[in-house]
Amino acid sequence: MIHKEFVLNVRKITNYYETLVEETKNKKTVGSTNEWILDNFYVISEQEKIIKYELQAKDILRIKSKRKKQLYDLLYTEFKKLNFHFDFDILFYNLNSYQEEHDDYFSYAEINFLFILFRLILINELSHLSEKLHQKLQKKHQAEKLITQIKTMLETSDSSLTLENLMQEEDILKNPFYLEQVYMLFNSSENIPEKLNLLFNEIVKKYDKTLKDLLQQEMDESAADNLLIMNLFVSLKKMTKTEISLFYAKISFTERVLISENAGMYVKMYENNKNNYRSKIIQNAKKHHINEYQYTLGIVEQANKSNRHLGWKLLKPKKYKERSYAYIIIVVLLTLFASALLSYYAGVWAFLLLLVPLSQFVIDIFNQLLYFLHKPTSTFKLKFEKGIPEEYATMVIIPTIIKTAEKVDQMFDKLEVYYLSNLSDNLYFTLLGDCSSASTKQTEFDAEIIEAGLRKVNALNEKYNKTLFHFVYRNRFYSDGESCYLGFERKRGAIIHFNDLLLGNLSEDKKKELFQCQTLDDFKTPITYIITLDTDTQLVLYSAAKLIGAIAHPINQAVLSSDGKSVVSGYAIMQPRINVDIEVTNKSKYAQLFSGLGGLDVYTTANFELYQDTFNEGSFVGKGIYDLKIFQKVLSGTFPQNLILSHDLLEGNYLRCGIINDVELFDDSPSNYLEDAKRHHRWTRGDWQIIQWLKSKVRNEKGDLVDNPISVLGKWKIFDNLRRSVMSLSLLILLFYGFTLGKHYPLAYLLIVLLVVMTPIFFYLISRLIYKRKYSRYIRYYLSLVRGMGVVVYKSFIVLSLLPKEAFWYLDAIVRSLYRMLISKKNLLNWITSEEAGKMTKNTLKSYLWNFKTNFVVAVLFVGLTWWFKGDTNYWNVILSGMIAALWCLAPFTMFYLGKPLQTNQKRLNEKEKEEIKEVALHTWNYFDSLITEENNYLIPDNYQLNRAKKTDYKTSPTNIGYSLVSVISAYELAFISLKETIYKLENIIESIVKLKKWEGHLYNWYNIHTLEELPPYFISTADSGNFVACLYVVKGFLQQINEKNLLNKVIRLIDNTNFKKLYNPVLDVFSIGYDYKEQSLLSYHYNNFASEARLTSYLAISKGDVPYKHWFCLDKTLTSYKFYKGVASWYGTLFEYFMPLIFMRTYKH
Repeated sequence: MIHKEFVLNVRKITNYYETLVEETKNKKTVGSTNEWILDNFYVISEQEKIIKYELQAKDILRIKSKRKKQLYDLLYTEFKKLNFHFDFDILFYNLNSYQEEHDDYFSYAEINFLFILFRLILINELSHLSEKLHQKLQKKHQAEKLITQIKTMLETSDSSLTLENLMQEEDILKNPFYLEQVYMLFNSSENIPEKLNLLFNEIVKKYDKTLKDLLQQEMDESAADNLLIMNLFVSLKKMTKTEISLFYAKISFTERVLISENAGMYVKMYENNKNNYRSKIIQNAKKHHINEYQYTLGIVEQANKSNRHLGWKLLKPKKYKERSYAYIIIVVLLTLFASALLSYYAGVWAFLLLLVPLSQFVIDIFNQLLYFLHKPTSTFKLKFEKGIPEEYATMVIIPTIIKTAEKVDQMFDKLEVYYLSNLSDNLYFTLLGDCSSASTKQTEFDAEIIEAGLRKVNALNEKYNKTLFHFVYRNRFYSDGESCYLGFERKRGAIIHFNDLLLGNLSEDKKKELFQCQTLDDFKTPITYIITLDTDTQLVLYSAAKLIGAIAHPINQAVLSSDGKSVVSGYAIMQPRINVDIEVTNKSKYAQLFSGLGGLDVYTTANFELYQDTFNEGSFVGKGIYDLKIFQKVLSGTFPQNLILSHDLLEGNYLRCGIINDVELFDDSPSNYLEDAKRHHRWTRGDWQIIQWLKSKVRNEKGDLVDNPISVLGKWKIFDNLRRSVMSLSLLILLFYGFTLGKHYPLAYLLIVLLVVMTPIFFYLISRLIYKRKYSRYIRYYLSLVRGMGVVVYKSFIVLSLLPKEAFWYLDAIVRSLYRMLISKKNLLNWITSEEAGKMTKNTLKSYLWNFKTNFVVAVLFVGLTWWFKGDTNYWNVILSGMIAALWCLAPFTMFYLGKPLQTNQKRLNEKEKEEIKEVALHTWNYFDSLITEENNYLIPDNYQLNRAKKTDYKTSPTNIGYSLVSVISAYELAFISLKETIYKLENIIESIVKLKKWEGHLYNWYNIHTLEELPPYFISTADSGNFVACLYVVKGFLQQINEKNLLNKVIRLIDNTNFKKLYNPVLDVFSIGYDYKEQSLLSYHYNNFASEARLTSYLAISKGDVPYKHWFCLDKTLTSYKFYKGVASWYGTLFEYFMPLIFMRTYKH
C-alpha cells in the first residue's frame, strides 16, 4: 500500500513539474513557490529510484503492513509538528521517548524502514502540495481568461450581455486570483462601467472581508506554501546526504548496548564492519526467537564478564579446516572424473594428458560457483579518528637492493610522499637497503650510498622537525651457493635482521657485523607492526591507518600454536588488495590488455578472493603489514639457508595471512611481454624451490628435520602454483598428442585447449548477464558487452599463440630449480629486481624473434608431425595445424606490436606559434608589471577599463593577488625580468598580504588596494581561497628552488594558517560556497559538483589534511551526454568550472 501510494505521488509531482516546464516555455511567470519544484525536481527523480529499490529489500518486505502503518503515522505526526523542517535532535529525542514509554524498541529492519520513511513522507507531502498548487495554477489561468474577456468587453460599445454572462460565473468570481486581477484593472483604468463596479463590490461583500484582507489572506497562504515547500526540499536534500549510520547511533537501543561493551572496540570500528555485526545479531536473534535488543544485552553481558570484545561471542568460528579438505577432494574427484570420461573416447594416454588442463577448467568452474555462493564481507578494522595510537606504532619499510645514490634519493622521495599521504603520529619510515652482490665484501659505491642515505634522513627529519625517517644498509657475506658476496638471504634475511634490530635483540658487535649503516640506535619507540612495500608499490592516502586498523582488530589478532611455531587463528600478516596503477595502462597496449583483465595467467588470476572468502585465509604476495614480535618469534631460524627464493607464500602460510579486501594499494606492471616473462620465470623458480613444504617434515635453519606446521590448505596453495606452472606445457603436449597419436578428430583436442584458455569468456558473459535487467534498456550496455567480449577473445588467442614459448619458458625455470636444488646446490638465490630486469630487456623486434625461436621450431614440428600421422586420413587436419602454427609464428610480431610504447600524441607549437604566444604573454605581463606598484601596495587591481574616467579599479580579490604572484614567477621563467626583480616583487606582494586582515587564515573577498582594508560585503569565498592557496604553493616551490628561506617561511605560514575546515560542511561532506562574516555563518549553498571551480579547493584541503579524503568521493560526478559524447555535468557548463582547476592540477589523458 505504501509503495503504491508513493509511486502515485511521484507521478503527480512529475505531471505538475511537466506543466510548470510548459509554463516557462511559454514565458509565463510561475512564482517562487513553483520555482522550488523546477529547480529541485532532480532530487525527486533520484529518490524515486532509490526508494523503490529500498522498499523491495528483504528486511523491509518482512515487516508487517500494520507495523509499517504504525511507523508511518508516528513519523508523519512528528513531521507535522515541525512543519516538515527537520531538526534531527528533536525528532530523534521524540522517537527515543516513544520507544522507552511504550517499551517498543525498533529493530534494525524497522530503523531501515524509518530511514526510507523520512524521505518518502516528504515526497508524499510534496505531492499533496503539488496538487494544491496545480489547482491554484488552474484558477490563475481561469482568472486571466476572465480578465481578458472583461478587457475586451470594456473596449466594445455594448457590454451588457458579456457582463450578464460574467455574473453567472460565481465560482470564478470567488477566485482570489480574479479579485487581484480585477483590483489591478480598476486601478489602471478609468473607463469602468458602474454595473461592473457594483458587481465587484457585491462579490467582495460575500467574503465578509475587505478586498485588502482577501488579498492579504492569499499572500499569507502563498507564503505558507513557500515556507512549506522550502522545508520539504531542504529536509529532503538533508536526508539525501544523511547516512543510515546516524539513525543507528541515535535511535537504536541495540546500538547503545553494543557501544557500551567494556572492551570499547565496537565504537572504534568502521561502519561496514558494524553492519556485519548487525546482520549477525539479526540472524541470531531470529534464530533464538528473541528481539534484537534483548539478544544483544545477553551477548554484551557475557563479553563483559570475560572482559573480551563482544565479537568473540557474536561470531562463532566456522569449520574452515573441513571446508578446505572438502574443496580439495571435490576438485581432485571432478578432475579425475572428467579426465576418465574423455579418455574413454580418447584412450588411456589421454587420461594422463588431460589431468592438468581439465584441473584448470574444474577449478575455474568450482571457484566461480563458490564466488556466487559466498558473499564477500569487509575485513574487520578499527578506525583511528585521532591518529594511530602509540600502542600500535608502526614502521613502514621499503626493502630493496641499492646500487646508486640516485636510488637512495628516489626511495626516500617515495617514503616522504607516503608520510604526507598518511599523516599521523606513531608512523615511521625506513629505507631498508640491501647490498648488491659483488666479488668483494666492500665496493667503491658503498660509501656513496651510505652518505646519500644519511644526508636524506637528516634533511627529512630536519624538514619535519621529527625523527620520522631512518636508513639501514646491510653488510655483505660470502655465499658458497652464489659464489659471491651478498646480503644474507637477500630480502628475507634483511627483514629478519631488521626485526631483530627494532626489537633490541642485537648486541653492538652484532649490529656492526650485520649493518654497514643504521640510524636506529637512538630510536626508542616500541614498534608493534611493520608495513612492507615493494619499490613500485604506492601507499595511497590514509591506507596505512586502515592496514593497522585491520591487523589490530581483536578478531584478527594472531593466536599462536602451543609450540609457538605457527599461527592457528587470527592473522600475524595481512595483505591488502593490490591493483595496477591506472597510469600503467598508458604505457603500451600490452599493459592495457594484461594489466586489468583476468585470463590464463599463472599468478594474477588464480582466484578472486577465494581463499579468504571461503576459508578465512589468504595468500601473501609481499606487500602488507605484519605483527613484528610474532613474525620474529615464528620465522626466526625457521627456514633453511641458501634455498628460499620466493618466501612470501611460506611466510603467509606460517603466519596465517588475511586479505584486507577493502583496502587497495597500487603497483606497477610490465609494459611488454619479455619483461613480464622474466618476472614469471623468477616466480616459477621460487615456487619449485619450496616444493619440500608439501611433505610432513621440513628442515629448519640448522638443517634439523622438524614437523611441517603448514595446514592442508597451505600445502594446496603450494601445489596449485606448481600445477599452474606446467599448464602451458600440458596444453602444448595435448595438442601434439591430438594431432598425431590421439584417437578421433584433432579438432576435438583443439576445442579442449580452447575451452581451458577461453574459460574467462564464459564467466564474463555470466557476470554481465546477471545485470541484464538493470541495463537492458540501454543499447550502450550491449555495445560495452561486445567490446568486453572482444578483449577477452583477443587475449585468449594471444595466450594460445604463446603456448610454445611459455611451455619452454616455464619448463626452463622448473629444470633449473630442480637441478640447482638436487645437483649443483648453486645459484638458488639468483635474483634480479623487476627494475633491473626492465632495464636489461630489449624491446626490439630482433629481440622478440630471438626469444620466440622456440615458437618457430615447434610450429615446424607440429605441422610436420600432423602431416606424418594424420595427413593420410584428412588433409583438413594439416590445414588446421598450419593455422595453429601460423598463430605461433605470428606471436613475436604480435607481442612486439603490443609492447611498443604508446604514442602520447603531444602537440608541439611551431616557432611562429611560440613567438605569438610569447607576445601575448608579454602583453599580459605588462598589465601586471604596470599595476603592481608601491602606490597600489603591490596588489594588482581587479580590472582596468578604458571607458571610464578612473580607469584603474581600487579593489582586489584573493584570486587576483594569487595570480599576480604566479605572473611574477612566470615572467621570470619567460626571461621578461631578472631574478633580483622577481624576488623584489614577490617580497612586496607577500608583505602586503601579511598585513591584510584575515578570517581563519583566509583572505576576504575584496580589499581596498590603497588602504588595505577589507570591503563589504564581508565574505570569504571558498573557490577564491583555493585559487589563492594554490598560487602560494607555486610560490613555495619556486622559493625552495632558489633557496630564499626568509620569504619561504612567510609563505609556508600563510598556507598553514589557512583553515579550510571552517568552510566545510561535515554533515554533507562538501564545501559551502563561502562564509558570511556579517551573519557569522556559512552560506546554505554548496559546491557539491566535481566539475566546479572549487575542485581545486577540495584537492588542496584534502592534501593539507583539513578535510577528510572521502569528500572527494562525495562530489557529484553525474554524467551527461551530448551527440554520443559523455562528460561530467556542471552547474553552468562554463569553461571556468571545467578548466580553471587544471591550471594547477595534473591533466590525465584518460
